[in-house]
Amino acid sequence: MQDFVIILPRVAAFLFVFAFGACVGSLINVLAYRLPRGMGVVTPASRCPFCGTKLRWKDNIPIFGWLFLRGKCRYCKSGISPEYPLVELFAASLFALFSIMWYLVPAFGGSNYELLGLNLGSVRPDWAFVDRFNGVPAASAPIFAVVLLMLGSLLAMTLTDLKTTMIPLVLPWFATLAGLLIHTIYAGYLSVRGVEYSMPAADMAWRWAIPTYGWVSVGLGVGGIVGLGLSMLMLKVGLIRRSFADAEQWEEEHRKANGLPPLEPLDGGDGEEEDDGKTETGQWRPTPGWLRGPLVITTTVLLCAVIGGFVAKFLGHAPGIGVLIGAAVGPIAAGLPLRLLVPSAKPADDDDPSDAEVWIAYPHARREMVKEMAFLAPPVVGAWIGVLFASGFEGFPPLWLEVLGGVLLGYLVGGGVVWAVRLFGSLGFGKEAMGLGDVHLMAAVGACIGWADAVLAFFGAAFVGILVTFYSLSLSRGVGRAMPYGPSLAIATVLVLLFKPAIELGLSRMTGQVINLP
Repeated sequence: MQDFVIILPRVAAFLFVFAFGACVGSLINVLAYRLPRGMGVVTPASRCPFCGTKLRWKDNIPIFGWLFLRGKCRYCKSGISPEYPLVELFAASLFALFSIMWYLVPAFGGSNYELLGLNLGSVRPDWAFVDRFNGVPAASAPIFAVVLLMLGSLLAMTLTDLKTTMIPLVLPWFATLAGLLIHTIYAGYLSVRGVEYSMPAADMAWRWAIPTYGWVSVGLGVGGIVGLGLSMLMLKVGLIRRSFADAEQWEEEHRKANGLPPLEPLDGGDGEEEDDGKTETGQWRPTPGWLRGPLVITTTVLLCAVIGGFVAKFLGHAPGIGVLIGAAVGPIAAGLPLRLLVPSAKPADDDDPSDAEVWIAYPHARREMVKEMAFLAPPVVGAWIGVLFASGFEGFPPLWLEVLGGVLLGYLVGGGVVWAVRLFGSLGFGKEAMGLGDVHLMAAVGACIGWADAVLAFFGAAFVGILVTFYSLSLSRGVGRAMPYGPSLAIATVLVLLFKPAIELGLSRMTGQVINLP
């Protein structure tokens, strides 16, 4: 009975996180469908896209609502895309994974718990140190909430970017606002209680869950944001010009001149389906025999993971390393059995370029980068002035102010790294290198988990992008069109959160010094 009382709060916390993730997944389905179409998030109420009937509350229960309805509308019996429960299940599983790795594993197995030779207990971040024994997010719950909200926003951005090659800016803005408010308010709450060092581990130099540098981070963050506000004011009054302001007009002329179809909205502007209700616009609908492909891929991935584990053990390494490498190589190896066992789909019409390829063809990218450099000048100068001003202060600032500076610093550095690549890449190649949506995405990541993790995720996204390209070549039987980069950034962020100890170990071996990242 005593063991049951001890484990019950841990199980309840885990189930709550899973249910919360499912609810977030349900919201993501709404956002991914409505935001690109300019529809309201709250209104109109959820309805069947075919018969237009308003859905009951029990029809909208995450995961189970689709199962209870057996994938069909209660009223017109039209098929409902399984994308809805799959997204909800994925979000719930993602949230549950972090709950297990950061709280339950250290609570049950300790900080040295190993599985297949890998130390899973070390995955827990330093700020969850205070909750390592009970396995329930308690003292670190607000910080954990920031991470979960960021993950939900990343999933929504990934879904919309894959479907529309665009990221509605309200999604990264929400994550940024969540990081700004929750971090700062919780730091202020702990300051009022007189608890200044409860988030990081006792042997860490950082005062918070994200890297902060006293008055320096306050000066950099506040000065840069003031400069950014000045740039936005100058843009509004016309002192500087918005970049790519003529891009839509150019695209219309380019399409007309090259005989391409005009770029049409996702719907008719009134929320009605563009395809007369034959399919759900933008939603995946399985075709007969669709399950054969995923089964082949899953079987191949599992087989490669098992083989990788045995090979790693034979070579004297941790079997878990081989399992991870084998699972990563699995989708590539699945290409051959996929070609043999699954009939090829009807080839797509490759005569017309994709919307992304038309956009990349815009010929004045270098000219537009000059405008963006003018926009970035005030934030850079503001950050420099802020550091000079802050250097005159001694000691530590109030915890809430230092955390605010750390959040703003993460926002500026996360977005600034991507914007720098956008600038220099566009100037070098004469084509728009990266979208501004990617800038906002990584800025939001920096605001939520700090500048260091955002920078790691950005450079890691290059390797993720290469791997995704190999997957596409192997599984799709052809060279893909221009692919959005946002999903690679989101995947890399998740990998950094899960494998940061491994990244630190790799960097330590490369440099010959002990690397302990903030």
